[in-house]
Amino acid sequence: MRKALNRAAPRWVVAMLLAAFLCNAAVASDRLHRFNVPRQPAALALNAFAQQADQQVLYPLSRVSGITTNALVGRFTPTRGIEILLEGTGLRAEFGKHGVITIESRTTYSAEFEESHMQNSATKSGLSKLLAMLLGTLGAQGVSAQAPDDDLSLTIEEVVVTAQRREQNLQDVPVSLTAFTAEMLDQQNIEEVKDFAKFTPNVSFTEDGEVGSRSVGISIRGVSDFANTFTGVGGLANSFGIYLDEFNIANNATKTANPNLYDLAGLEILRGPQGTYFGSNATGGALNLTTKLPHEEFEAELVGGYSRFNTWELKSMVNLPVTDSLFLRAGVAYTQSDGFIENLSPTGNDASFEHTSVRVAARWLATDDFTADLSVMRTIENDGTDSNVNSGVLDFNTPRSTPNILPVDPLTNLTDDTVFAPVEDIIPVDSGGGFFPDNRRIVNKDFYELNKNRQTIVNLRLNYTGDGWVLRSITGFMDTTSRRQFDQDVTQYAFAETYNGRTGDTFSQELRFSVERDTWDWVVGAIYSNDDADAFKVSPIGRTGFFRLNDRDNDLLPDGTLAPGLPGGCFCLNPGDIISGPQVKTFDSESWAVYSEANWQFRDTFTLTVGARYTEHDVKVQVAEWNRSPFQTLPFDRISDFEVPDASELRSPLRSGSASFSSVTPRVVLMWQPADTLNVYTSVSKGYKPGGLVFSDRTGERIPFEKESLWNYELGAKWRGFGNRLSINAAAFYMDWQNLQMPSVEIFFEDGVMFNNFQINNTEARSLGFELEAQAILGNHLSVGGGAGYLDAEFESFGADDPFIIQNMGFDIEGETLPRSPKWTLNLFAQYDFTIRGLDGWVRAEWLYRSESTSDIEATVSGLPILDNEVTRAAGLDTQFSGDGISNGFAFPWPRADYPIQIPSFDVVNVRAGLASGDRWSVVAYVENLFDENYYTGTQENFGFGGFRIRPHFRVAGINLKLTSR
Repeated sequence: MRKALNRAAPRWVVAMLLAAFLCNAAVASDRLHRFNVPRQPAALALNAFAQQADQQVLYPLSRVSGITTNALVGRFTPTRGIEILLEGTGLRAEFGKHGVITIESRTTYSAEFEESHMQNSATKSGLSKLLAMLLGTLGAQGVSAQAPDDDLSLTIEEVVVTAQRREQNLQDVPVSLTAFTAEMLDQQNIEEVKDFAKFTPNVSFTEDGEVGSRSVGISIRGVSDFANTFTGVGGLANSFGIYLDEFNIANNATKTANPNLYDLAGLEILRGPQGTYFGSNATGGALNLTTKLPHEEFEAELVGGYSRFNTWELKSMVNLPVTDSLFLRAGVAYTQSDGFIENLSPTGNDASFEHTSVRVAARWLATDDFTADLSVMRTIENDGTDSNVNSGVLDFNTPRSTPNILPVDPLTNLTDDTVFAPVEDIIPVDSGGGFFPDNRRIVNKDFYELNKNRQTIVNLRLNYTGDGWVLRSITGFMDTTSRRQFDQDVTQYAFAETYNGRTGDTFSQELRFSVERDTWDWVVGAIYSNDDADAFKVSPIGRTGFFRLNDRDNDLLPDGTLAPGLPGGCFCLNPGDIISGPQVKTFDSESWAVYSEANWQFRDTFTLTVGARYTEHDVKVQVAEWNRSPFQTLPFDRISDFEVPDASELRSPLRSGSASFSSVTPRVVLMWQPADTLNVYTSVSKGYKPGGLVFSDRTGERIPFEKESLWNYELGAKWRGFGNRLSINAAAFYMDWQNLQMPSVEIFFEDGVMFNNFQINNTEARSLGFELEAQAILGNHLSVGGGAGYLDAEFESFGADDPFIIQNMGFDIEGETLPRSPKWTLNLFAQYDFTIRGLDGWVRAEWLYRSESTSDIEATVSGLPILDNEVTRAAGLDTQFSGDGISNGFAFPWPRADYPIQIPSFDVVNVRAGLASGDRWSVVAYVENLFDENYYTGTQENFGFGGFRIRPHFRVAGINLKLTSR
């Protein structure tokens, strides 16, 4: 770690120096105040306005309660700013003689205020002024003399989150979470999951490419989904909830959903299980996405962008008031790119892609108490060849599932050395472009690859407000289709290709009733959910030359072919023949849950939260497959689109089974707030993921696996000081993981090469670490901050007496690090805000660091000895144990491969700059990966003669222009 950080240190130093240089080059003129007040409850908005305007604001709590203000972003006079903030809310502002702003109701004006509820939200004491001025001198070198000495309009933004299903200030929420406002998403060019994961402590990701260029697998505090999207009936349940407007969109078919993030109001990443509100399938945490709602003012926006690899973006939005109570909002985001991969094969294709996302929303304010919000979102993604290159290192599946097979071009003169090589001498195929890291762009794949994803999301939210209580209904429906075909051998040879297909739909209905009083609040709810998915996979094999078994005891025949028979013969298959048994799997998960949580405030400074959720799952699985004979023709066109076959078309009996699971997931929190600026909390919560079942491809037997659970113990603190100009949030945690669901694979030869994929979960693991996030305002223009995550996650079972089984072999993985668990995740930023000739500007530099990690379980067992015990002998291996592993039969030693499955640490520097004219237009230019760091986040589709696949990264420069009309 020390060596890695020493290597990375010059880059973050350069980034900070670059930011300082850009800052000092700017000239500021702060005649107006800069505001950054999000749309939020009126009390929070008025407090933020008062601080940023450096003025005193008085208001009665009873009159602003239940009112949400408009967003106020940009540079305005206080008079104009308060008008924008309160427009359409029923409130108005009166300016007193001494600069005091009084907030009153337009309809029930009263000069007399309720003394018991009066708020004085921005008068600064002499001490706070002195401290702020001292702090301000640290960053004042680039400030024009025209800037007032006591102008403190730049403060840390108050962020409103809904992590506990109600609007709260981020600093008041006893949860370790990272939040992004709409402005942050724009400034940092955050458009998908991997973009915000880079800025979140103890969150990492792998670009797995399983369903296209946007496909990612994430890990939070070491918790991730190990099963792949097809075999993982453990994939019936996810480890993370991904909520879009309170509806969970992480279903069977989508796995880690990656929606387009255009027109979002906010984004939150919650670390650890939340027990009550997010329930099952969120053992690692939850992503909470909130879209912008339609409102009563006309608004239109057009965004155009261009970046490297001929990537074009076009986004537009219009908000239209239809009547006084009905509002519409529509947005579209379109992206097309040539991609960075060049395919040398004339029969293949390049990595161009085209993505479109459309969202239409309607809001109806039926009465003062009843609101209805309806939205429909449609996403279409078309991707070409996978955006990865060959590593030149074979995974273990390739030589074991095709023992001693070498592809030989028909024009090649065959010799003993080339045909009869021992298995350990099998070398990867260079298709003409070389291997990563020297080759970052060239592939030679003869097969036409594609990824096509379609998704429709419908969301209806009904809200009825009474006197101190709220009844809320959330109804969600999602339909998802995924089509994928890719070159399985990743060479110019027509040896193997794979077709994956998934269709799925999700329906859920949630009812929630909440009551809020002065010292306590309570919520009770119930939810029903049904999640279905159909999955299809097949790997046919064709022939352009010989694919031979390398057996030194067999001779070549006079015609140049191998002697027939197995082993030692030629497969001699026709194009379209099948070697890996195709299957159709149907998953059905039906669940219901009830939950309740109460918060009780006592002794003024303490709050006790107690909640629990009871969940029941009924899981059903059906499996049907073709006969395993390797001499069958595919029932669809290999090049064009295809549909998931119906199970009735298959020539094999349907196998089915079901299982039921239940769990109680409690959450207990004790929070202490001795001051408005400090929040200290400790919490205990449990997460749960249902089990399931698979069927043995060898015997057909039903193989169930158990539910998974995780206990999280957390201690945290959140503090802000110096007039809201310094913020520090920290949390330490320990997580105890029981019955971890793990994939395991058995390889056998029965009418071809067969893979027996199943789940095991007699595993325990633990994870401990901390998160730290801080931000400071230095002077009137410069803000700096960052985050740090430390993680120590390892297996606590699967020892020598009870090994982990993969590829017919047993391994002792106790004490080994969990996949996707980098020890350190760090980020730093510096941003300078200024005005020049009436325009608002900013420059920003970012440094991101992630320490080394592994991407899957193969990397975990790499280099470990194969155990010589009853488990490996029972797998049918004629084994002999040695210090390096078993060396005969198919169980040759598992080699130690640091590259590429041991993912190296990497650090990246980004720079950005923007200029805006109020809320009329803005332009943002950026360079991401400034130093062209040649890094990768994980491996993809490991099987293939070119080795593991890797997605490289490049320096990318781009520009975005936004036009707004209000």
